[in-house]
Amino acid sequence: MDVISQTENIERRNGEKIVGIQDLSLIKNRDDTQQMIEEIDESVELNSERRRNLEDKIRMLEENEADHQRRVARLEGEIFGQDGQIKKLTRDVQGFQTQLVETQNNLEETRNELRRTRNNLVVTQNKLTETQNVLTEIRNDHEETKNKLKAIESALHTGQIAFDFEKDLATYIYPHDKKFGSRKIFTNMKEWLEKKKNTEEGSEANTKWNELQKEFSWSSEHERVFFKLLESRKECAHPQVDRNGVQSEIPDSFTDQEKKCITDIMDIIDRVNELM
Repeated sequence: MDVISQTENIERRNGEKIVGIQDLSLIKNRDDTQQMIEEIDESVELNSERRRNLEDKIRMLEENEADHQRRVARLEGEIFGQDGQIKKLTRDVQGFQTQLVETQNNLEETRNELRRTRNNLVVTQNKLTETQNVLTEIRNDHEETKNKLKAIESALHTGQIAFDFEKDLATYIYPHDKKFGSRKIFTNMKEWLEKKKNTEEGSEANTKWNELQKEFSWSSEHERVFFKLLESRKECAHPQVDRNGVQSEIPDSFTDQEKKCITDIMDIIDRVNELM
């Protein structure tokens, strides 16, 4: 290949005209030409390597740009999603704030209700204390009344022994056709025995009484206790009555007309006592 052909090939490989080589006729000899060709080849190789390096860098930059674009797109998507989450969180926060206000209002209302309840409880407690005091007084009065009633009941029961004694004794001692009242039965019987001791019926009656006294070792102490029993019964069964005060104690089961009759009866009692 001649010098001109090599030069053209070099120009074609390089893709551009080589500056400074316009006229190969200026080359003095073959060695100079060969040296120039080698220098041009080195320049072409260097330019090709630089071009490859640049192409690699461009490709890397393009790939990096594509990665960056993908990252930007992903970040934009994430930001868009976060915007939606932020809006949702904002709505949730607003809802929570509304609920918080309602809860605070309900809490304040509950506090007020609690204060009212506490005040009512104090009032109720005071009333309960008053009621307990009244109940204590009633209980004490009831206990006192119960003791009195028990004492009256005991007196009536023991006194009834004396009443049964003189009634049954008189029924046994007197002749069967003898009538006797309900007052001073034992005293009247002893007087009758003394008065009728010389009669047939009186003698028989005295015999009965003497046998009983002997059987039970009857003494004056027995007679004293008997009259004591009678008195205890009389005090409970026949209490002294304030006739003026008793009118207010007449049960409501009596009509006004019946209460008037009771007043008349009490007046008759007073009149009879005056006449005796």
